[in-house]
Amino acid sequence: MKDCYIPGLSVSMVANYTIQMTRHFGYANKEKKINSATDILFNVESISKLVTVTALMQLWEQGKFKLDDDINDYLPFKVINPNFNTTKITFLMLMTHTSSIVDS
Repeated sequence: MKDCYIPGLSVSMVANYTIQMTRHFGYANKEKKINSATDILFNVESISKLVTVTALMQLWEQGKFKLDDDINDYLPFKVINPNFNTTKITFLMLMTHTSSIVDS
């Protein structure tokens, strides 16, 4: 944590749908000296990307889609990049951040 400048974190291990272990380290708020604890909420930040990509790759392993498939063949709405409106957006492009979609 010190080497990576991480002020605090909480870790849980889940097995068989049950929390097996929970540990808290450092501060949830370093300035206010609030320790990490079970009742402290952390922002999820980019961890959702890891979960989403893991789920997608499990579906890919099951043959549900190909990495170069157009995402519009699977979504109930159209996603079109205004800068490249004739170029399909693929799963691989989304997972490697090369679709050039901007969320602003």
